[in-house]
Amino acid sequence: MTNVWADVEAIDLLVREKGLELEPDKRFYIILEAKSDVHSNELKTAIASYLKSETVIEPLFDQGDDLGRFLQVTFPNIDHRTVQAVAFELSHDLRVRFGLVSAEPLVDAPFFPVPGDQPDGVTAEEAAIKRSCEVTKVDPPEPKRWATLKIKAHAAIKFAVAQNKPSGGEGARIAQPDTGFRLVDELSSAAIDGSGGWNTLSNAANATDPLGYKGNPGHGTATGSCAVSRADGDMMGAAPSATLYPIRCTNSVVVLQPSAVARAIAQACRPELKIDVITMSLGGVPSRAVRAALRLAVKSGIIVLAAAGNCVRLVVWPARYPECIAVAGCNEHGRPWKGSCRGSAVDLTAPAEMVWHGTVEPGLRSKHGQGTSFAVALTAGAAAQWVAFHSRAAIEAEAKLRGVFVQDLFRKAAQSTAQDAPHLDTDDFGPGILDVEALLKRDLAEIPEIKNPIRFDLDDVGDDIPADYREIFERFNKGGVETAAGFDWAAFTGELGYVALDRAMIASSINEPLEATPSVVVSATLAAAARASTSHALKSLTGVTAAP
Repeated sequence: MTNVWADVEAIDLLVREKGLELEPDKRFYIILEAKSDVHSNELKTAIASYLKSETVIEPLFDQGDDLGRFLQVTFPNIDHRTVQAVAFELSHDLRVRFGLVSAEPLVDAPFFPVPGDQPDGVTAEEAAIKRSCEVTKVDPPEPKRWATLKIKAHAAIKFAVAQNKPSGGEGARIAQPDTGFRLVDELSSAAIDGSGGWNTLSNAANATDPLGYKGNPGHGTATGSCAVSRADGDMMGAAPSATLYPIRCTNSVVVLQPSAVARAIAQACRPELKIDVITMSLGGVPSRAVRAALRLAVKSGIIVLAAAGNCVRLVVWPARYPECIAVAGCNEHGRPWKGSCRGSAVDLTAPAEMVWHGTVEPGLRSKHGQGTSFAVALTAGAAAQWVAFHSRAAIEAEAKLRGVFVQDLFRKAAQSTAQDAPHLDTDDFGPGILDVEALLKRDLAEIPEIKNPIRFDLDDVGDDIPADYREIFERFNKGGVETAAGFDWAAFTGELGYVALDRAMIASSINEPLEATPSVVVSATLAAAARASTSHALKSLTGVTAAP
């Protein structure tokens, strides 16, 4: 391990000698999770004295409670791509040395390709995935509002008006962690919060998307329009009267900044913002910091949704977390969008193929695109309509009466009113396609019993496999999924997720079953822990043998 850190120090020295300065989103960092609040200087001082490289060590969040356990160690002179091969080993060293719960590094994890909008420098493998999941046809669906018609958002608005209730999400507020926004024809200032949102990359107000960078410029504008584009436009959002609170937290929904995403979710939880819904058209590897922020949102009575993911078939995180509502994608005919991730983690399905949306492209008012990014944005609009129609107070009262979260209540309401979809396998795409009209017509008291509500106290307890990994492990062990006695799930969840999605990406590119794909190289620390475990599925996933 000493030699590995020596390499990092050498890179650091070289960069400083040349006077180079990295872009903030390129700087390598590790998110550390302590057993208790870390706002004291003791742990920071100890880590700083151990690391010889120049570092910035600071709390990840400015909130306390569960979020106070996270620190971020940033190496301002180290490009995260230069230490990719040893990133997890470096993190495990800090975790073990300082008795931490987890340590998760920033890594390149392009597991959420955006069809038609792939960043420069893609690998042949990634290009193969893109080709395998992108639908190409000459004539996109018409009318341009087909997606909102498909989910019956228009009928829901008419119903709300007839009932003399707030319609179209009037008064509801949707937070959107993404690339930010630009005012365009289909995303006018009337739809955007007057503050202009927040930027967690710069930790300042104003979520304006600067465009012109490598990644997914304009993505937040495109997806945001599917949620709140006004009714007098070329197309229409699912909640044309709701307000969007944009949060710029990434340049790419393919290579995520987990610390910025986690802070974006936490920002949306600030009581003064009165956010009702959080929509995330992004995804990748698991992050315990992101999950902690997600749980804060659920505790705060906010509905949190994320895209199931694109092209790798396996549902990505944070959608994969049981606390989050995962949305998969279909086409105009109610058939699966070929690129949609799928599986038991999916809660609901919405349009994702050739969906019309606003655009920052000059000379265009709208264009069509594909991806579960659009499916989740449409569903967020449905959630906003639901909150506006029933009122936040009434929904919270019903949830409290049942002893569940608002998240549980909305999930059950949306699932129990979904449109039947004979072309969608319910094991992969949930109970059906979103139906906003039926969702509003279902009285809160008539929502069916919630038999498996969110339970925070069941996580990381004992030897059982965490809920977000059970399906993955079943695919690596056809004979069943046994427990892994003594295995530290909290310590390795980040690297295991990276390994699983990497295997899934390879499987998609070579059209082979997940369990038949070549094994990726895991860190020596994870390999040792997997060998020592009692789980055959864990050994299969990590590609290790029973003996060193």
